[in-house]
Amino acid sequence: MRRALPATGLALFLAAFATPAFGLKTPDALAGRPALETFSTTSGTQPVDGNVRGQLVWDKAPRSTYVAYEAFKADVGAGWRAAFDTRTGVPRRLYGPGIEAPNSVASRAAAETAARTMLERHIALLAPGAKASDFLLVSNDLDAGMRTIGFVQRSNGLRVIGGQVSFRFKNDKLFMIGSEAIPRVTVKAPSSFVDPSVAEARALAWIEADFFSGSSPSVGSPTASGIGDAVVLPFTGARGIEHAVALPVTVTSPTLRFTVWVDAATGRPVARQQTLMFANATVSGHVPVRSPSFGPRFDAPLPFTKINVDGAAAETSDCGLVTWSGASPTPVEVFLDGDRAEALNDAGEEAIFTVNLVDTQPTIWDASADPLVDAQINAFVHAGLVREYARTFAPSLNFLNQQVHATVNIDDVCNAFSDGTTINFYLAGSGCENTGRIADVVYHEYGHSLHAHAIIEGVGAFEGALSEGTSDYLSATITGDPGMGRGFFMSQEELRDLDPAGENTWPDDVIGEPHNDGLIIGQALWDMRKELVTKLGETEGVAQSDFLYYQAIRRAVDIPSMHLEVLAADDDDGDVTNGTPNVCEINRAFGRHGLVLVGTKSSTLGVTPPKQEGFQVSVELTGLFPQCSTDQFDQATLSWKNRQQPAEQGTISMESAGNILTATIPNQDGGSVIEYGVTIAFSDGGSLNLPDNPADPWYQFFVGEVIPLYCTDFEADPEAQGWTHGLTVGDPSEEGNDDWHWGEPKGTAANLDPPSAYSGDRAWGNDLQPMANYNGLYKPDIQNWSMSPVVPTQGHTNIRLQYRRWLGVEDRQFDSAAIYSNDQQLWSNLETGDGTTHHQDREWRFQDLDLSNTIGADGNVQVKFELTSDQGLQLGGWTIDDFCVVAYEASGTTGPSTTSTGAGPGSTGAGGDDAAGGGANATPDPDDEGCDCRSTSTSSNSGSSWALALGALALFGARRRRR
Repeated sequence: MRRALPATGLALFLAAFATPAFGLKTPDALAGRPALETFSTTSGTQPVDGNVRGQLVWDKAPRSTYVAYEAFKADVGAGWRAAFDTRTGVPRRLYGPGIEAPNSVASRAAAETAARTMLERHIALLAPGAKASDFLLVSNDLDAGMRTIGFVQRSNGLRVIGGQVSFRFKNDKLFMIGSEAIPRVTVKAPSSFVDPSVAEARALAWIEADFFSGSSPSVGSPTASGIGDAVVLPFTGARGIEHAVALPVTVTSPTLRFTVWVDAATGRPVARQQTLMFANATVSGHVPVRSPSFGPRFDAPLPFTKINVDGAAAETSDCGLVTWSGASPTPVEVFLDGDRAEALNDAGEEAIFTVNLVDTQPTIWDASADPLVDAQINAFVHAGLVREYARTFAPSLNFLNQQVHATVNIDDVCNAFSDGTTINFYLAGSGCENTGRIADVVYHEYGHSLHAHAIIEGVGAFEGALSEGTSDYLSATITGDPGMGRGFFMSQEELRDLDPAGENTWPDDVIGEPHNDGLIIGQALWDMRKELVTKLGETEGVAQSDFLYYQAIRRAVDIPSMHLEVLAADDDDGDVTNGTPNVCEINRAFGRHGLVLVGTKSSTLGVTPPKQEGFQVSVELTGLFPQCSTDQFDQATLSWKNRQQPAEQGTISMESAGNILTATIPNQDGGSVIEYGVTIAFSDGGSLNLPDNPADPWYQFFVGEVIPLYCTDFEADPEAQGWTHGLTVGDPSEEGNDDWHWGEPKGTAANLDPPSAYSGDRAWGNDLQPMANYNGLYKPDIQNWSMSPVVPTQGHTNIRLQYRRWLGVEDRQFDSAAIYSNDQQLWSNLETGDGTTHHQDREWRFQDLDLSNTIGADGNVQVKFELTSDQGLQLGGWTIDDFCVVAYEASGTTGPSTTSTGAGPGSTGAGGDDAAGGGANATPDPDDEGCDCRSTSTSSNSGSSWALALGALALFGARRRRR
């Protein structure tokens, strides 16, 4: 027994194999020679392989059968998979959810009728160039509840060697089809046949020349011992697959035996096959297609697998073939240790399959009644399948050449994990299946491994939620089913759904749990796959989607970055801005999940005097692709309301000039706080809302000229100015619980904090990442706060807080962000009944709060910002800048001298966009040009120092799609 290595990260990584085959060393005379060797007139040349069977490619139809495969999928419905032969182009195996075939298991006739109907309907896919009448029924077998129908191929009355089509029925459903048909056979029998003696002589001469002459002849002398009926022999020649009407001649010696096919008209050798009993048989594992409780089982060959044949070590071939020389039956031991994967058993010794193989008779390793062994076989088989699938879109990834160790039956339940190299699966229990028996879970874990090894160093990064979602996608794209992990709960229920009725969106559905958050990108990728399939067809659409997924995970660092990386991968001219071949499909898919980022530049009003001409709001949209309906304006509206008098409100249609939208809010009385929002509707039914924060969907601006009493832009150390902070709940000795920092914001996509200060270089807030061990997120189970200096109101009675914030906090059902003045709560974040609407600013937001009713008996106010968290999700918390306590006097008169920090000429405290400078607290001269405290005019002329500041506020709006 080998123990699993301890996990060092997320559930991650898995590995696999290819196709099955067992091979024992053959006689030296045959070493290096192909099974079907074609004739060459030049002696001493390298043997020419005439085999018409190629490698298998899953779900990617070649051009020759592409149209037919599309028609098949349209006929049978979703969920079917195909393994195409790279030489013949036919699907060697097709399997899917099952097509109703009434009474097909009990009735031979019903099964034959259903099989013939399918053959006739899809002959262009199953046997291109043939007719249904070219296939002769040769078997109609019922065994273990499965009926199997077999047809052999004929052409112009002649048997086509190797050509056949088969159908499998279970539970009165057709669920698997096999085709080894030879495409486009056109040859006919000659009008006259070669004399048998000539045929034998030419066959014998070819064998003698290659095996019974020269310096090391084989033992004995060969003889020709009979000629069979004429057949069509397909072989690979210079022009691809060729066909010859041939006569089979048997040539034997004490150590060798061949069938030599000679041209039926001339006797010229065409090809030969060594047929002496270096006995062969296939060994396959009988494993679930998906899981023991969902879907059928199938017989999967065990490729490149270590074996013992009658005590001698050997290895299976790439198709599960075991070859031996000697008696039949012969004892064989099969180990689940191959070139591409190894299955290890944490609960005991590794399983060994001991069997007496009989020549030509397939043997099935069926451990379905023994979960511990079944898990080993299943993990081995499906690890191979997923690795080979990955080769279709990542052919140059070296990781796919490595053996991956899969440990099963670990003494735990309901999970699986990877340590970066090995993949590991748990026992059944607590309502969960043994995860080593679930194909989807094997595929998913391998997806983590693929992700980790695909990342380009210094470009991409491994992120948990991103990897969970993309690994779900890999599993789903292989099975063709968005319900990932069916059978996990020992039922048909999926573990996660990539195509639910309601879409998960970024960042609204982020809760900090990687599997849940990963659904956002997993669903986006699945939607992209659906869009591309609709546009390109199943085969090309899936292939392109898989390609884009893989290229994006090499370079993405998180879920939001996936969209641009997908577009970059899809681009064909080095310019993403002019679109990509599939930009509309990609954007539709990602847009449903809030991942299409449209850049906006909008006017930020802040504090502005009353204006006769009203208040203009402009929005410039960037990053649109006008060729897409998702980016074509339908209409844009601006809604506004007076915060103090909600009955005063309106909706205005915005005017557009290219990608710039404008609207004018009517003039308002001084002292008003106006709230407004913009909704842009697109032609495809999607929309963009500004501000992009469902928890606080209204911008604010204050109408009137204010008198700054205390202002700071935090360019100077706030603690030196009298700002304090502390911890109310939590362990004060634990670093980061009181995480109020002064410095440069370093927001990332992980914490969604601001990337820079609103003005200047510095700001004040929770966890601004002053050191490497900080992550920008507040801590769980704490309550901390920051308090401003005491601000004298200097006789004013209308006192306001005006500042800029960038806040990220959970729905108040879980976490709270609150603002107090003199211990009276003035504001807190939104609380919803279901706790699903987190407050996440995506831009610097102006906020005005009335402090008038909180003025203390001493005439002072003091503002406190508080943050309270639970044990769950943590976000970025508070970041504040350009903090001002101001007075408003309707008459426009100025009050006594004021205190200001960091205000520059022309500044309007928190309202202006052109604030600059810095400095310590001071009591400036009201006439000093360098302070913020000059007397101001009540003029509505927009040219005054308090004029509306139209700044370019860059943010990204995540569009919402109708559900």
